[in-house]
Amino acid sequence: MPDEPEYTPADEIEAGARDELPETFDALVDSPHFGPEGLARRKSLVMARIWGRELDETEIEGLDVRVQAYASKHLARQLIGPGIDYWAAQVLSQSAGTTEQVSYDAQRIQALKDADKRLAAEIAELLGDVEAILPPVKLTPGAAPIVGQAGKLGTVGALDGMYTPDPFDLPPVYAPTETETTGTA
Repeated sequence: MPDEPEYTPADEIEAGARDELPETFDALVDSPHFGPEGLARRKSLVMARIWGRELDETEIEGLDVRVQAYASKHLARQLIGPGIDYWAAQVLSQSAGTTEQVSYDAQRIQALKDADKRLAAEIAELLGDVEAILPPVKLTPGAAPIVGQAGKLGTVGALDGMYTPDPFDLPPVYAPTETETTGTA
């Protein structure tokens, strides 16, 4: 019987990701180059993309099962790149008499590439279900650049109408309004 893995998934998102890629999940978590810290970083990125922030354990437990599965599949996809790197570095050696053949496990790498395609399709299928449940992620002010009117492209002088506004002409993003500071209306 194989040894039980030392790492226990912290929540349903990690458990679901482990269900998707059990060998790769355990190998990465046990790897000194990735470990639980690498998993935590990838999980934080997934939560930031879905909810705009990190959730605590009680919030994760309270999530709808479809949302947990959606986040798990996203986390599993985030583990595919490091998983390919991990399995490519694992040397398999076979010796036949005086010759020795050294290679990596190409089948695992191809399986991860196939899993990436499968997970992308499953995430797309779940999206319709979870869009109604998930709140929209709020973008922070100033996250997107402000670009002025481009004008009619393809006409003479069209490039004269394209510009990015002078940042000093834009209202401050986080500063209080003048009425808030002076107290006058």
